[in-house]
Amino acid sequence: MFQGVDNIAALQYKIRGQEVVNEASMELARLKREHGVTIKRHPTDPTRLGTIKVPKAKRREGIGRQIVDALKKEFIGKGKDLINIEVNPGAEGFWTKMGFEKTGEIERDGKMVDTMEYRIPDEEMTLGPIEYQMVSSGTEGGRLATRMLDNTLNAMQAQLGKKFVIK
Repeated sequence: MFQGVDNIAALQYKIRGQEVVNEASMELARLKREHGVTIKRHPTDPTRLGTIKVPKAKRREGIGRQIVDALKKEFIGKGKDLINIEVNPGAEGFWTKMGFEKTGEIERDGKMVDTMEYRIPDEEMTLGPIEYQMVSSGTEGGRLATRMLDNTLNAMQAQLGKKFVIK
């Protein structure tokens, strides 16, 4: 009965997700342009971050946090709640500070490196409110809503064997 409304909400949510991804991409592009950071994606695993480098002269200015925040926003927009990373030796403290937890170790280039993950909390896995258009009987949406409500009322009356009066 409300399938049309569900489809519209799903489409709006998908569009909002893409908007969030676009906002994150613009923020990452700004950080690259203004601060000379390097952000490379992992070539095969969409849940794993690739190489992230902040120039030494720009470290301790909050740029790394801005990168991580933008990447979290991107993952949320894509509906992904898990971020994985292979941590360069010496950077473990930064990633721990960003909320990542060690999950293991792997060998990379003959050295053992930590693997870490960040699970985005459920309460952060939201794209925010979706704006709905107000409906009136003079619009197609309003007429559709009225028909849906009428059909619902008729179905309830038939199932319960009662007649409702709407004032």
